[in-house]
Amino acid sequence: MNLIIGIVLVVIGFALNQWISHSLSKDALSRPMFLNYPASILISTIVYITIYVIGLFFLYKVSIWVPVVLIILFLLLIVSNLFKKVK
Repeated sequence: MNLIIGIVLVVIGFALNQWISHSLSKDALSRPMFLNYPASILISTIVYITIYVIGLFFLYKVSIWVPVVLIILFLLLIVSNLFKKVK
């Protein structure tokens, strides 16, 4: 049960992260109205990071290696994305 809850929460956190970052890349008139205020951006960022952490905690209860591998893959994606922006 912890595995299913962990996977669902990590997927929801990832989907929220992608939706928020995609919305913030647009101009102010075409993004959702609540993302025009800095406080709401901060709150929504805290929400999806919290969902990530709770999902990783549930995955940690299943096995220590599952969240460790996910965190390493996430960091590799961040580093590879930074190198794409440099080129």
